[in-house]
Amino acid sequence: MRPRKMETTGSGDLFRARLDQIIDMNHELVRLADAIDWDWIDGELAGRFSLEGRPATETRFMVGLLLLKHIYRLSDEGVCERWVENPYFQYFTGEEFFRHTFPHERSGLSHWRRRLGDKLDVLLATSNDTFLTSPAQVRFMTMPSRYRYG
Repeated sequence: MRPRKMETTGSGDLFRARLDQIIDMNHELVRLADAIDWDWIDGELAGRFSLEGRPATETRFMVGLLLLKHIYRLSDEGVCERWVENPYFQYFTGEEFFRHTFPHERSGLSHWRRRLGDKLDVLLATSNDTFLTSPAQVRFMTMPSRYRYG
């Protein structure tokens, strides 16, 4: 089934820390996350899901993890471990509040990679365009040679 849309409350919580209150909103990953058209990505992937069954994990969460994995050249386990430690990773994947545990099954990355197939290469190439044109100009993120321009 198609993934659910992430809903933000926009309000505080007495017992949880809002990410936008504890991170630097000028950080490269924050600016990159804000530059990516997540709705376009969701629309591009809609055909890969059926209309029935259990809803998939949110598109922004899984695609965000795949992009972070690609950007930092991490393994599936590595990106999941860094996600728990790094509030910027959590913001990039659409979380509103800081979490101390990983919210999904780690095997979800391989399921999504298999489901996306050739669309994953298109998304990674498109994300490279975003890196080059976003105000973030993510200087510390290097892309594999097959996605470099020029």
